[in-house]
Formats: sequence, C-alpha cells, structure tokens
Amino acid sequence: MRRVAEQAGCAPSALYRYFPSKRALLRFIWEEVFADLAAHLHRSVSPSSPPLVRLRDLSLAYYHFWLERPEDFRAIFLIQDQADTEAAGYFAQTSAAVGELRIFSHAIEQARQEGSLPQNDPLLVRDILFSALQGALLNVITIPEYSWSEPHQLGSTTVEIVLRGLGAPADFCLNGA
Repeated sequence: MRRVAEQAGCAPSALYRYFPSKRALLRFIWEEVFADLAAHLHRSVSPSSPPLVRLRDLSLAYYHFWLERPEDFRAIFLIQDQADTEAAGYFAQTSAAVGELRIFSHAIEQARQEGSLPQNDPLLVRDILFSALQGALLNVITIPEYSWSEPHQLGSTTVEIVLRGLGAPADFCLNGA
C-alpha cells in the first residue's frame, strides 16, 4: 500500500481512508477493469451476427482488450486473490463485473443449438476457449523477451484453431463463417 500511495502521490493514510486494505484496493481495480472489459465486449459484437461469428468476435475482442492493457492483465491475473474469510469469497466468484462474461456462454449455447459448434458441454467449450486465450496472453505479456509471432496474428490463429478443434465447420475461418 505504501508503494501504491507513493505512485499516487499521496500519503498511505489518505489511501487507507478509501481502501481499508490491499485486498479492497485490488477489488476496486478488478471491478473497474472487468467493467471496462464487459463494455468492450458488448461494443465488439453484432447481435445480428451468426452465433459462431459472435463467439469468434468476442474471443478476439477479449484477446485484444488485454493485449492493449498489459498492466491491467498483470494486475488482474498475476496477483493471487486471497480471501480474508471464507464468506468474503474470491473476486472471480463474487464479482458483478465478471458475471458480464456470460456473454460468452450465451454465444456458445446459441452456436451449439444452431449446430455450428457440436460440442455438447458449453462449460467445457468456455473453459477451453479461455484457457487458450489466457495462455497466449500470458506468454506474450509476461515473457516479452521471447521472439513471439506477431501478437495479433497469434491471437487470431489461436481462436480459429480452438473453434475448429471444438467442432466449428471446416470452412470456418476468421474472415467469415
């Protein structure tokens, strides 16, 4: 908290007036960043697009959001949330903003119902998709000294390969479904 106060140009006591603990400050950051992410996702998709295209567009929007905000990615995903009490819960379990990520589950379910994504377990699809996206982001953002492929191309190809692997039609690609 002292380092945060120093960076903010205020006394630690002033910071504690707004945030009684480091976890409270992290929770505030978490909520703000995820609210920005949710707004970005909603702006990035067309409700009239076919479900598989929406899922692709959501995935790319998610990837590009974090790629453009690497410091927020580090703050959110590289700091281990430690609940003070069991009742306090973890941020991912109690955050209203994280609930906005249901937009992915809706697109997955609609693609499944439409038959363009035959995998029967929508939660598994969601988890595989997030794991692939997070893995690519984690590598590009936290290991910058490695000579990665162009980051946008890496994200696009990752999304395409994952969706095809989950059963998207063979002719599905990023330029059209």
